[in-house]
Amino acid sequence: MIVRPTLECGPGEATSAARQAHTTPLPSNETGPVALHTLLYYYVGIYRPPLRIYSMTQRLSSDVLALVAERFRVLSEPTRLGILNVLLEGERSVTDLVDETGLNQANVSKHLGILRASGYVDRRKEGLYAYYSVADSSVAELCDIMCRKLEAEAEEQAEMLATGT
Repeated sequence: MIVRPTLECGPGEATSAARQAHTTPLPSNETGPVALHTLLYYYVGIYRPPLRIYSMTQRLSSDVLALVAERFRVLSEPTRLGILNVLLEGERSVTDLVDETGLNQANVSKHLGILRASGYVDRRKEGLYAYYSVADSSVAELCDIMCRKLEAEAEEQAEMLATGT
């Protein structure tokens, strides 16, 4: 039996079905990772058929584009990228993240909640402490792609400045 992950919602965003999702297990015939359409159905009563996303070279539906945009929106905040950057080095407690990022505890906790709700980080409780780690390795790949792109652009600009063209 797979138990639903905690649903992180802001004020007024949780429906009664979503609130119930905190304690109600998914059907016992579910095994392995739970598909997005299954989570949507069980959390908020929305059914969407499974989505197949292969690449941006295909024309994507507006629903798929909205999901992709939401994932990028979470990564668009520099503070969250800084937290992920630290977590890519390994598991950390909130206290460790506060020390390593220079942010205050409330700010770190808020951003960890957003990252966790988006599936980018996992939380492990040990006694009074919560430890966070990167749950989705694709975030490292995305950051590497962007860093390589920025580096290539910087080199290109430096070369243009050096040659005067």
